[in-house]
Amino acid sequence: MCDPGKFSLGEANLCSICQSGKFQSAQGQYSCDETDAGYYSLAGATEETACLAGQYGDSAGLSK
Repeated sequence: MCDPGKFSLGEANLCSICQSGKFQSAQGQYSCDETDAGYYSLAGATEETACLAGQYGDSAGLSK
């Protein structure tokens, strides 16, 4: 079972890290969630992070 920040393509013991712009907060998932507009994430993220004050990302799936 994959830890948060990772996902599995069906192989329980083969986990991949979520790409930048995606995150996974739950354990044992088969995909990663795309960040919302106004947020970003780095590879392996377990949550999305709000853009810094004075900065804004107007599309989903952004990395820093």
